[in-house]
Amino acid sequence: MRAIDENIKKILWNAIKKQGSVLHLSRLLGVSHSTILFWLNGKIKNISTDIWCEKVYPFLEEEFIQYFSEMSVGEIRQKYCKGINENGLKLLSVPLMNEQELLRFELPFENMERYASQNSCSRVPYEGKSGYKYYAVFLARSMEPLGDSQGMIVFFMEHDYLQDDCSVLVKLCGKQRLTLCRYLRKDAWVCLQDIQTGQEINSWFLGEGRPILEWLFPVVNVRICCRENPLGSNLNEKSRKNAGFYLTNLDSRVN
Repeated sequence: MRAIDENIKKILWNAIKKQGSVLHLSRLLGVSHSTILFWLNGKIKNISTDIWCEKVYPFLEEEFIQYFSEMSVGEIRQKYCKGINENGLKLLSVPLMNEQELLRFELPFENMERYASQNSCSRVPYEGKSGYKYYAVFLARSMEPLGDSQGMIVFFMEHDYLQDDCSVLVKLCGKQRLTLCRYLRKDAWVCLQDIQTGQEINSWFLGEGRPILEWLFPVVNVRICCRENPLGSNLNEKSRKNAGFYLTNLDSRVN
C-alpha cells in the first residue's frame, strides 16, 4: 500500500489543474471520480500497490519530477515508484556544508545543529527517521573503490553510541581534510581504519583518550556525485533531473 502524503495530494491537484477536471483525470488514471476525491480529502488514506504501480505513478511521474525539482529522477523513483512505504522514514531537507566549513567546527564549544544552519551552503533531500538530526558535507574528491567520481555527499548524524563495524566521519588533529573511517570496537578496544586504504589510522582503549582525533560522527549514507557538483545552486531544471547521483550505503541506518 502507498500512503497518501501531502506531497502526493499536491501533485494530484497539479494534475487536476492541468487536465481541467477531476473527472478527466479519473478517466486517464482508470479509477472512479469519487476515488480521487477520497484520496484528496483523506477518506482513503492508502492506494493499493497494483493501482499505484500500474496506473497512478507512471502517469504522474512528470508531475513528480517538476514538483521535486531539486531531486534527480533516480531519487524520486527510489522514494515514490514503489507501492510500499518504508516504515518510519520521511523525506527531510538536510543542511549541506562544504569540507572547509565543517573542518572549522569545534567540539565541545559549538552546537552542530546551530553551526550547520549558519554555515550550510545549500540543502539536500534525505530520507531519514523523524526526530533525528541529519547533516551533510560535500567532499570534492573521488573515492577509488567506488569508481571515478567528481565528489561525494556524506550524510552523518550526532549519536552517542557507535556500533561495531560502522562508518564514521573523522576530523584528525592537524589534518586539513576529513576522513571516512571504519569504526571497529571490541569491549573497550577501539580501532579506526581508513575506508579507502584499509590501513589502521589509530587504536585506543576507551577511557585512555584518543590524542590524534578531534571528533567523529556516525555516517548513515554516502551519495556519489558522478557528473555534477551539488554545491551549484544555479542548476537548471534539466540539469537537476539528469544529475546522475549514485547511492552507495556504507552503513545501515542507525537504529
